Amino acid sequence: MNNIAGVVILYLPDEADVLKNIESYIKYLSVLFIIDNTRKKSDSIAKKSENYPNIIYIHNLQNEGIALSLNKAASMAYQRDCRWLLTMDQDSFFEKEEGSSYFSSFQKEFLNKEDIGIVSPAHFSEMVKDKQGLYSDLVSVLTSGNLLQLNVWKQVSGFDEKLFIDEVDHEYCYRLKMAGYRVVQFNSIFLNHRLGKKNTGGYFGIISKRKRTIHSPERLYFMVRNYLYVKRKYKGEFPDEFRQRDKAVLTAVKNNLFFSGKFWPSFKSILKGYRDFRAGNFSRSI
Repeated sequence: MNNIAGVVILYLPDEADVLKNIESYIKYLSVLFIIDNTRKKSDSIAKKSENYPNIIYIHNLQNEGIALSLNKAASMAYQRDCRWLLTMDQDSFFEKEEGSSYFSSFQKEFLNKEDIGIVSPAHFSEMVKDKQGLYSDLVSVLTSGNLLQLNVWKQVSGFDEKLFIDEVDHEYCYRLKMAGYRVVQFNSIFLNHRLGKKNTGGYFGIISKRKRTIHSPERLYFMVRNYLYVKRKYKGEFPDEFRQRDKAVLTAVKNNLFFSGKFWPSFKSILKGYRDFRAGNFSRSI
């Protein structure tokens, strides 16, 4: 597909898994940029990429974050006259049938529509269980598996590099919507995607015991700081969206405080995230 480029951003990857994941979508792309934000070069991925004429491996000497890396890939794709960019997380992949359905449905429904900012697969079955039809218009979607239109990316000035990692996807979607572009998600085409580590936990060990998503204290800092920034900036435009997202963020905070086994590091990260948001400090490290 000569008009579709792709990017996968790496940070401390499981190299064998990444290579398998790339196999699930590389054939649909004219070029794939692998941007490695790990200080130590991912040797097996770099070497394997040499076997593909349409892979360009880029190794950064430091973690540049998600937003800067996405903008870098989008700029290179745009300069190559690609019209769309597939954005993939290192731990995401398509099942064989899902990948074929995604790209064929995209070509049929959206390839030549100028009002589309992003096309996305579904990430979780619960997101689409009550939806009817082939696709739905949404306010925001997660980054992984997205096809974003590069002319639109350029018009809205790309991703907000101040955010570094968290909320990069949501913030971009909100600007797309405010500029009049559509964010569309297929209702029954799924991407395999992992968000954080799963721990089984309950209050006092037994109450409401179930699997819960856990993040590192450092990641929790960015989640809190950046969410508060994005909420302050866009809540007036998307009040229903933020009512729902408030609940999700509070659940994430609760799970990390009480079920990660790292209460005090998590608490300190949450507090620092709040303080840095209030102070306008958007550094790339805690």
